[in-house]
Amino acid sequence: MLPRTMEELDAIRDECRSMVTKRASISAGVVVIFASHLVMNGVDLMTVKELLGHKDIKMTMRYAHLSPDHKRIAVQKLESAYKAETKVIELPIAEKQL
Repeated sequence: MLPRTMEELDAIRDECRSMVTKRASISAGVVVIFASHLVMNGVDLMTVKELLGHKDIKMTMRYAHLSPDHKRIAVQKLESAYKAETKVIELPIAEKQL
């Protein structure tokens, strides 16, 4: 089950950090599942990096393959922005005289 509010997400992040800081034994699988679900639900990698407490984005990049649509979504965002800024100008076409 994914967190539904920012408070729940913050609590999970804080608990994960606390467990790592205290060197408690935490299953790496729990962290992998948490990160995987975030990425598969469209959370960007920089946010995942911050939530997991990674110092280097390279560590977070292992989850990048879980978002196969990230390139398509990026292009769609660019297309939407371009369409919003572009105005279509229709030029009158002179009628041919017969």
